[in-house]
Amino acid sequence: MYKLITTLHLKQNANDSYIQNYAIELATLTGMRVGELAALKWECVEENFLKIDYSEHRMDYEDKPCEYYIGEPKNQKHRQFPMSDELRALFKKIKEVHKKYGITSEYVFANKEGRVNSHTITCAMSRRCKDAGIEARSIHAIRRTVSSHLRAVLPIATVANMLGHLEETNDKHYNYDISEDKIKVNCLKEMYHTFKEIA
Repeated sequence: MYKLITTLHLKQNANDSYIQNYAIELATLTGMRVGELAALKWECVEENFLKIDYSEHRMDYEDKPCEYYIGEPKNQKHRQFPMSDELRALFKKIKEVHKKYGITSEYVFANKEGRVNSHTITCAMSRRCKDAGIEARSIHAIRRTVSSHLRAVLPIATVANMLGHLEETNDKHYNYDISEDKIKVNCLKEMYHTFKEIA
């Protein structure tokens, strides 16, 4: 994550109009789904909360190109994500980019051509991983990492609510083991000490 975020900032400085880089950064701060990033509207960016009310969906056809449309979030789970100082700073930066390049859109992640879709964000993510010298990862992998770090300090119900999951789904599919070996060893020592006291 450190390598990815560092690379994102370097790329933003080199080409501040490439809006997909900011979408990836928002994913690292919130764990949002790629469709939620692509569908995020300015009306959802409030003083104390980021409202996740929309998601992009794709329709595939046999006889014509696929189409993207904006609809309900996955599982129709509307939610609020607390607004941190880091989020405020990121949205301020994006607004400055919009103003600098004359971008007028109801969507946060838009360029002069209009709203950027989830496919372009996904492709940008692959390129940023390559630039960072790390294995190619998806926005979904970032989502799992954010979940894991939140789960290390917050109750499962809180994390599931923040990410729009059922508790069982979040605990089963969205948590990596992020504990350092030193922490694990200390926990084992405490456990063994407890066993000895019982014996």
